[in-house]
Amino acid sequence: MAKLGNAGQGNYVTRDTIVVTRGEIGNDYTHPEKIRLQLDKRVRVHPIDIGSLAYTVRQPMRKAHLLFDPLEVDESSFNARRRELIVAIHDYIATTGHQDTTVDVYVNDYLKVIHWFDTNGYSDAFEVESSSREAYQGYVRELNHLVNISKLSPRTANSCQRKLISLFNLYWGEEVTSEIIREIPIIKFKRRNVEAPEEYNVLFATKTFLYLARGFKKFSLENKPFPYLLRMPDYDSYIFPTNNWACVTPYAANELAAYHYQEGRLSTPKEYTLKVKRHLSLYEANREIRKSKKNLISINSDIRNPNRLNYASLAMQSYMQLFILMTGVNPSELVQLEYDESFTLEKDLLKNDFRAIKLRAKGREVSYHLGNRQGLVVFKEYIQLRNWVLDGNTFPFLFFSMHRIGTYTGNYSQISRNYVYQVYKNVIGKFFPLGFSPITSSKVRKYKTVVWNEIGISQEVIAGSLNHTIETNQKYYAISSPDKQQKEFELFFESARAAAKAILQRSNSKRTLVTLKDTGTEGVSTPSGHCDDFKNPEPAKIEPPIEPNCTTQMGCLYCKHYVCHADEEDIKKLYSLLYVIEAVRRMATDFNHSDKLLLELSIRIQQVLQQMSEKSEEVSLLVESIKEEVIDYGILTPFWEFRLQRYEQMGVVI
Repeated sequence: MAKLGNAGQGNYVTRDTIVVTRGEIGNDYTHPEKIRLQLDKRVRVHPIDIGSLAYTVRQPMRKAHLLFDPLEVDESSFNARRRELIVAIHDYIATTGHQDTTVDVYVNDYLKVIHWFDTNGYSDAFEVESSSREAYQGYVRELNHLVNISKLSPRTANSCQRKLISLFNLYWGEEVTSEIIREIPIIKFKRRNVEAPEEYNVLFATKTFLYLARGFKKFSLENKPFPYLLRMPDYDSYIFPTNNWACVTPYAANELAAYHYQEGRLSTPKEYTLKVKRHLSLYEANREIRKSKKNLISINSDIRNPNRLNYASLAMQSYMQLFILMTGVNPSELVQLEYDESFTLEKDLLKNDFRAIKLRAKGREVSYHLGNRQGLVVFKEYIQLRNWVLDGNTFPFLFFSMHRIGTYTGNYSQISRNYVYQVYKNVIGKFFPLGFSPITSSKVRKYKTVVWNEIGISQEVIAGSLNHTIETNQKYYAISSPDKQQKEFELFFESARAAAKAILQRSNSKRTLVTLKDTGTEGVSTPSGHCDDFKNPEPAKIEPPIEPNCTTQMGCLYCKHYVCHADEEDIKKLYSLLYVIEAVRRMATDFNHSDKLLLELSIRIQQVLQQMSEKSEEVSLLVESIKEEVIDYGILTPFWEFRLQRYEQMGVVI
């Protein structure tokens, strides 16, 4: 399997070391082999001995990394080149936006893979590129072997392989790493078929992030003072300076004793003593309140105070989540998007309201649909906030994080894949309910695909819009969401009542049937007319272009049981449906596919309306009046207005 290792053969000694914090690890050290990292003790009690990596023969791991003392090493195995590796890991720790828990996981994974190299004959893995490639091949062989004998799951093996790649990226850089790993396959695993997220969760996340983004953007750009009244969709919340996101919302009641969150003011000394839950005199409480007041004045006088930047950072992350919700962009591509003041926009899709923005990722041009015109507004808002955060500086990437070592340094970092959804850790249990499942890009793409599939957009258009192949779309993304399965699409897309079989004319208090078929009944109300035998669809002709189905209801106008009243209600339903159908046809770039599904349906609706107009002058005038209201002015029935917004925004409502 692997080459003979050198573990367990050394003369181990204890060396002198220095324990440093995350805030200190970015400093220059003459002897990085002496450095041990102390993370937050709530994450890890004892330091991580990163410096021991300079020695290729170290104390066997076992649980030594949990000991307070440094790892014992064989000093004769010291390799000066390993200092560069240690410094690369130091730089990652100093510059990443990851929390200590994530840093702990990553660094320990790096220690494990380097330990494997050193105990399996690949101690030269960081000497030259060819040695790295040989070590990488050996490690991947070992992972595949463990998978084959069922000692490792394919998913875990895939994760281990990618952790090694990320370590090579730190040490060699992405360009060299791509050559090292070239033509060596990534271990595959069967992805769990994640259902499209519930519609409510998508809409809730979108609305919440929108209010957070806009609220804290206003707070930052307009230099609003603390306490700041943040207005959310269903509640208001006063925001005070805090490092732990203390706030009072329907999902949280985390209060600092010095502040009165319900009224947006400082607590009184008496209120303070009740909140601290320990014996405190009013004199002591008054002293604490005065200190808090002084601190509040100091913070409000500094436009770029760290407390303010905390919320500017939350606003930036919220805008990033909105971008994901609007586009479904993958994290790996999101982090590469480059900033360019000369963004090019192109009109696209529905009613010329859709906007596609062209960006660049590692020099490659990519295009993303921002939903309707409101999506473009949100994107421009983010650019305004981005400019404020940079404060006259420049940064090459569209999205970034503000670098901090204890406090903000004024520098900026390219975000990593793991940073993309970090915002959920800060908002769940505060602005989101506990247990809320993050809406990842893959979920967004499934949601968008569900919508597009249900309105009959061709697979070529769907795949192209989501920047992947037809096969990928059908395999991973064309999955219906649980709520739609449960509700049988009753309120989703009843897009076509498509073959008038009966027109029931109402005139004042009497009803007369002007019809292709004598139904003798008013029927069940539907979004585009009525039905005289609901849940029992029957085609009105052999092989209709759209098969009648009472659950998807795409072909109801081709059903024997369709009934339409020649009154204001049903005429407006038909014109509203016609308006949406024409909009969907304009949205499609595959015109042949669009016309095949929708052109005949559109003609059919117009035939029904024409037949109505021919029955009487009264009905004809009513048809023309409603046509002007709907077609010319876009005043649709509530049902079709809501559906039109759905289709305009393709899975996200701004």
